[in-house]
Amino acid sequence: MEICSTKFNERNDDLGLKLTKMKHGTRFWEKKLNRTPAHRRALLRNLLTQLVYHERIQTTVAKAKYMKRAADKLIEWAKAGDQESLQKAKAMLFVPHITVSKLQGPLTARYATRKGGYTRIHLNGFRSNASDRAPLAIVEFVDNPRDIVHGLARQHVSTIRTRLQELESRLYAREVIPIRDPVTGMPGEVVKLKDRHNLPGREKMKLARQELGLMKMLQRMERSLESWPRAREVEAEHARTAREQREARDQPLVEVMQQKLDEALSSGDGRLSWAFSRALRRGRYVVDEDGRVSRAPSAAEEAFEGIVVEAGAGEHPLAHTETVAIPEIDTLTSKDTTPETQDGQSVREAEQEGSTLGRLFGNLGFGSKK
Repeated sequence: MEICSTKFNERNDDLGLKLTKMKHGTRFWEKKLNRTPAHRRALLRNLLTQLVYHERIQTTVAKAKYMKRAADKLIEWAKAGDQESLQKAKAMLFVPHITVSKLQGPLTARYATRKGGYTRIHLNGFRSNASDRAPLAIVEFVDNPRDIVHGLARQHVSTIRTRLQELESRLYAREVIPIRDPVTGMPGEVVKLKDRHNLPGREKMKLARQELGLMKMLQRMERSLESWPRAREVEAEHARTAREQREARDQPLVEVMQQKLDEALSSGDGRLSWAFSRALRRGRYVVDEDGRVSRAPSAAEEAFEGIVVEAGAGEHPLAHTETVAIPEIDTLTSKDTTPETQDGQSVREAEQEGSTLGRLFGNLGFGSKK
């Protein structure tokens, strides 16, 4: 026999009654999504990895609401910066040497002054009729380089202001009250809005709902127009500082490699040249056309420094994207996550396609061994 109750006491236990708690609904982050616990955890890690890497993904509405709380926690852990918090973030992500580096780098710099609300969900229609017609949503980080709200605000904020003024003129009558400043004595005017009593109640409620929706949308767009440029400035400053620190850290090694390269070129020993060429490639050192050695950043260093999207005059970065290609990411992409972009080129691919050593010093045996 089962009795639904909100309290447990010893008397009911003595009677042998089995009590069950009342259930008033399940929170989104506690949904089961018709999956086993292991499958749910793998799904959540996959979604979070794709979101951190691409900063905008498309999935179903249920999964978007399921992952939103965990995505906000990732940013909080990254901002905390202690070892325990970083271990928690690492356990929630695949490819941690890339994703955790990006969390600690540009994302932490972007949200350093933000108290919460790091992610945003946009409804995005339904799946095709041939599928299950599940409602879709876009999950994105707020103030990312291709922020949807910022892109819409640049195009439509003036139109929304005009529509809001039209609604106010239909809802309210404007009464201009002349006033005089008590301090300076200068004349002025104050506009007082009065309700129009000749409107039917149903129409007035409809217009009031439209006005409230437009006001919320306008406030969100104005906040985005204010915070988006500031986020780009913070990310650019972080990228510059991280790049300078990396170059200063690599400078002693680069000088040593430059000296060894000069010695190898002067000696002309083919075996020494080939061994040294392989050491250069393993250390991600590249040589320009003038024979100067520099070190290319690793994928983790690029993720930490971040990639700043620069837009020209009259140009919006929604049309541009630059990401570091990660081969491991492609194996994690499922049909439930559609990354917005997968272009870009890894450092290894760039070295293979444009190896300066093979073109410039091929006669000395530089280059990869066939």
